[in-house]
Amino acid sequence: MIPENSIQSQHRKMVYEMLFYTGLRIGELQALTWENVSLEKNQTTVEKTLIYKDKNDWYFSTPKTNKSYRTIGIGKTLSGKLKKWKELQSMIGNFEYMSQLDWTFTPSYSFSN
Repeated sequence: MIPENSIQSQHRKMVYEMLFYTGLRIGELQALTWENVSLEKNQTTVEKTLIYKDKNDWYFSTPKTNKSYRTIGIGKTLSGKLKKWKELQSMIGNFEYMSQLDWTFTPSYSFSN
């Protein structure tokens, strides 16, 4: 079990909230860079998706359909949580991708477990 106050727990909460409140697919979320997230405008832009096969076999692809390229409002509350997540994440290192915790990508199936 993951301790409630651990960074792993905070990571899981951030991922679940982003998926729930935005309707993003897990691959779209994992492909979001911090450049895709505007904390000032309270929105995020989907431009690509991550195809994850295993730890050493993954790549970026285009979104599923043309309508999948989109900008999604995230609201002030979620934007505030993302700001806190970005601060926590920066304590570990300089991450390009919003959902990363350790410079790799978490397998999508692990979020359903």
